[in-house]
Amino acid sequence: MKPIFSSLGSNYTFTDSLISFQGLVQARLSQSYLSQQFSQLKVYFDSTFKGDTYFFYKGRDAIECALKAFSIGRGDGVITQAFSCFAVEEGISRTGATPVYADIADSSANLSLETVQVAFKTSAVPVKAVLVQYSLGSVPDIQKIALWCKKQKLVLIEDLAQGYGAVTEKGDPVGTIGDATIFSFGRDKILDAVTGGACCVRTYTHEQKKHVAQWYATLQVSAGQSAIIREHLYPVLTWIIRTTFSWGFSVLTLGKFLAFVGKKIGLIQSPLFVATTKASLLPHSFVPLIVYRLEHVDTQLAHREEIAQIYHKAFGGSAATLSEDELMSGSLLRYPILVRNPDTIAKMLKRKNIFISDRWYRKAVDCSTLKCNSMYTHGSAANAEKLAAHIITLPTHLNIESGDAERIIASIKAAHV
Repeated sequence: MKPIFSSLGSNYTFTDSLISFQGLVQARLSQSYLSQQFSQLKVYFDSTFKGDTYFFYKGRDAIECALKAFSIGRGDGVITQAFSCFAVEEGISRTGATPVYADIADSSANLSLETVQVAFKTSAVPVKAVLVQYSLGSVPDIQKIALWCKKQKLVLIEDLAQGYGAVTEKGDPVGTIGDATIFSFGRDKILDAVTGGACCVRTYTHEQKKHVAQWYATLQVSAGQSAIIREHLYPVLTWIIRTTFSWGFSVLTLGKFLAFVGKKIGLIQSPLFVATTKASLLPHSFVPLIVYRLEHVDTQLAHREEIAQIYHKAFGGSAATLSEDELMSGSLLRYPILVRNPDTIAKMLKRKNIFISDRWYRKAVDCSTLKCNSMYTHGSAANAEKLAAHIITLPTHLNIESGDAERIIASIKAAHV
């Protein structure tokens, strides 16, 4: 039976693998070509998101840039939602600022204006910014939050790591509403180029612009060559694993063996793992895959909507966390549903060659398989903790066909949601 994956490089085809390898080769043979592509990429982001764009090795570096652009640091609070991953906290903490965790709204995976206001009133440190996540590609009450932030003179940062391509209720693209926007080109995202991040800043002062430009000029490509090569090989390795996952016996197949070896020797690591401890520039070798993603993003978004509609037809009642409006406006990175015991469901589906244990997220401020010391206080965001305890996110990527979606639905229903 065909294996179905939520992650493990599921965005990648053989073509993606070639483009990734091409970038690695061009970094050694044709730096001028990569530099030209990078310049065109910057022009695209500057014009599309109406600001100055800075590019980084990881999305958490982009968060650090957004805060530095507005002189936010030690002693300042940054409101962000508790239903998220530790990388967001790391980006905030690097500046010396303090993450102020807000709960998500009822029946949602996002902040609301009301939950932001509660966090603002109860914060132990003066709040200077609000970072709004577009969870799984769904759109929060961004217009209301933006208006309130303006009245409170707070910096508003839009986090499009999961939401690239989403639109507002009026049909306008998100990402130009706040003072700055951050992007991720990391694994399993809409613009999946294995790694990378960007920050587009719009409203800073001349002095702030000068300050962040000086800081940016001091940065280097800090990731070692071994880390860069490993990430360039990730698309082809995971493509081979998924292609050969059923080659052999049920207990030991070629794909399973390669996955085991890949993890043992460090070629496959947690998406939260990062080889650098400070902000680092984006290696230009990853630019070709980013450009390729952008060239085909409309096709990808249309496909994700089609697959999400299939899930919504089956789970659009109490099991779903997406409203009809969010379904129409979101970029639909995953389709979330609620089940009584997600780990049990995931194990049952695994026996049917359906691998959806990568749930996004297993707990408030999720650290994935890594050990981390979050500043989040357990019990302070009841909705986020409840959602994390019951959510399963269903894949919508290009390698999911309509028949795969129907098979997932049937398997979940057979497991008694």
